[in-house]
Amino acid sequence: MAYARRVVYGTHVIAQEYLDLEETGTKYVIESQAQRRLGSKSIVATSASQWDNAWTSMDHPDQHWEDQDSIWEAAAGWRGVIDVDGSKKLNPVGSFATTPIKFLYIRNLGQDSDQGLKVSLDGTNYKIYIPPNGSLAFRGATTFIMRNARIDKVTSNTEVEFVIAS
Repeated sequence: MAYARRVVYGTHVIAQEYLDLEETGTKYVIESQAQRRLGSKSIVATSASQWDNAWTSMDHPDQHWEDQDSIWEAAAGWRGVIDVDGSKKLNPVGSFATTPIKFLYIRNLGQDSDQGLKVSLDGTNYKIYIPPNGSLAFRGATTFIMRNARIDKVTSNTEVEFVIAS
């Protein structure tokens, strides 16, 4: 069992503008008002004992060598994603269901324009949209309870990676 757990994550933002240069053509440069790169790195201390090994989409029944098929070349590989073909909960059951979310990360692996993803933090209102190949990451608050975190497809099925930690 882990003695401590944490999530380290970061953002990197560059606001750019497209300029028409007289002698060299055109190019993107850092936007004149921002004048710099933005971003940060953060560490979120999470509970040492998470609700289950499935607190990340990387967990699965065949993740360990000894759990693979006897002919390992024939075993299907696990990509660490879950299919989203309708409304799904990301949250645990049991005593952890009512604990606050300390960190949530969701990456939509869909590539096509109709593979958007919607997110609800209260279990009913889907107010966050993740476009194809987009993601979100944030620190939680006491108002975001584990059992209420849900995802749903917008139009077509998609796949996601996720981390949900208490």
